[in-house]
Amino acid sequence: MKHFFTIIGLILLYYIAALACNILGFLHPFLWVYSALTCAIVTAWPYCKLVKLYPRFGMALLTTAVVTLIYLAMGEGDMLYIWLSLAIGIAAEVARLAGGYRSFTSRILGYCIITLLPFSNTLRMWIDHDHAMVQTTEEMGAEYAAQMEHVLSPWLLALIIVCTLILAAIMALICYRREWYQYMLDNCSKPHNNWFGTFMLRFGMNQGHKILTKFAFENVQLDKERDILDIGCGGGHNLSVYLKRLPQAKVYGLDYSEKSVEVSRQVNIREVNQGRCIVMQGNVAELPFEAESFDLVSAFETIYFWPTIQDCFNGIYNIVRPGGRFMVTGDVPELASKWANSYEGMHVYTAQQVSDMMKVAGFSKVEVFDNKVAMVIVGTK
Repeated sequence: MKHFFTIIGLILLYYIAALACNILGFLHPFLWVYSALTCAIVTAWPYCKLVKLYPRFGMALLTTAVVTLIYLAMGEGDMLYIWLSLAIGIAAEVARLAGGYRSFTSRILGYCIITLLPFSNTLRMWIDHDHAMVQTTEEMGAEYAAQMEHVLSPWLLALIIVCTLILAAIMALICYRREWYQYMLDNCSKPHNNWFGTFMLRFGMNQGHKILTKFAFENVQLDKERDILDIGCGGGHNLSVYLKRLPQAKVYGLDYSEKSVEVSRQVNIREVNQGRCIVMQGNVAELPFEAESFDLVSAFETIYFWPTIQDCFNGIYNIVRPGGRFMVTGDVPELASKWANSYEGMHVYTAQQVSDMMKVAGFSKVEVFDNKVAMVIVGTK
């Protein structure tokens, strides 16, 4: 019974918020015809709360049914309005079902679609234009109906729909901000095999890590390296730097994310086809390479997520050739800790801790470079 009243309460709260947006239409027809724009803001919390509490039930369809019945009871809408509303409700449920009811992205998409519910009446007026104008003239007067003629432009309708979807996505992200933050960090650790994983790799990592990469290569000179391995290669940007600076070298990338491997190969497709760049899926804890295979092994913004990190350092020492180097690059602890405090699987290390682990692994010479934003630790075998 408690769940029943919670569901009904949230749906009614959604309805009241949507009704408040419709009432704004008394000020100007634009605010009524395109009330979905304001609804995207005020209905976000009750709907997102409802879906979060009861993810397995068809809340989009239930919300659509209840709201539509209430509007019909008030004398608003007709059969065309009912069918349009149901189509939007079903589309929202299909979107959530396709991505999984507990999927973060499917919930965002579901809210974006359900936000179009107020457009059911707008589309009804647009499709059955003459009847809608007659009805509006009778209820609101000729001047109001004349104003409505101007706001029923198909181009304006398309523009407002796009704006509504964007605004709905932003509001859903605000409502789900904690889950969004966790989802983003999950994708930093292991990019998911979906559009957001691709976005994080191509823009979040490849673009966002360029400052770190630049700082690293300003302090670590590349010269005669023949074989290079980048562990946690992410979106493949660092592989591109190696390939450009060392045209005679063979560059390997290793990442345990399938999406990272895919994007890294795409970014360096020419060199991959030439055989100069080899990107493979694997785990730093079980390196699939023979002893003394590389002149340089690098790890950019990735050791935070390594399990049994000292064992990983020991394994890397084994695959580095005598005279070769191991380079670790990342944010200084003060910056990295801001992320780690909200993510259980992330561990931040100081430059001294990384240096000590390198020495324990066997690296004889360790250098530290620090610009108060990024740190680069280089161990030589």
